[in-house]
Amino acid sequence: MASQTDHLDWRVIILWPLMLFVPWLVLVLVFTWRGQPGIMCLTPAAWLLAAVLGRAVASYTPSEQRGRRLGAAALAGGLLGLLQGLLFGGVGLLAPMRPSELPGWLAVIAFVVVGGVVAGAGLALLTAALGEMTIP
Repeated sequence: MASQTDHLDWRVIILWPLMLFVPWLVLVLVFTWRGQPGIMCLTPAAWLLAAVLGRAVASYTPSEQRGRRLGAAALAGGLLGLLQGLLFGGVGLLAPMRPSELPGWLAVIAFVVVGGVVAGAGLALLTAALGEMTIP
């Protein structure tokens, strides 16, 4: 029979990525407002925030099952990557462009969104798994 703590804590999965995303959001918006929208090109570097996220989510997830803690970390990392990719897309679409350039931009945005989800989930899962390892 499953225990009370044998579930995914969606509050942890949603709040931890938001706590790491909001400072990035503020930074991107301030730089964009100040005329430096190129900050969005650092989005792949911001994916590294998922490495911090994975260990934190696994630690705060109440489940006693290792798989659930790792799954929660991966979900949280994927959410962080999704948010970062959508921010990249939003800032990118604000840039002036010719109509012929739009399909190319949409492809780049799709690549960054999907890449962010995969990279975020992978990094968070990796760091959570490393944190769960025991050395004999």
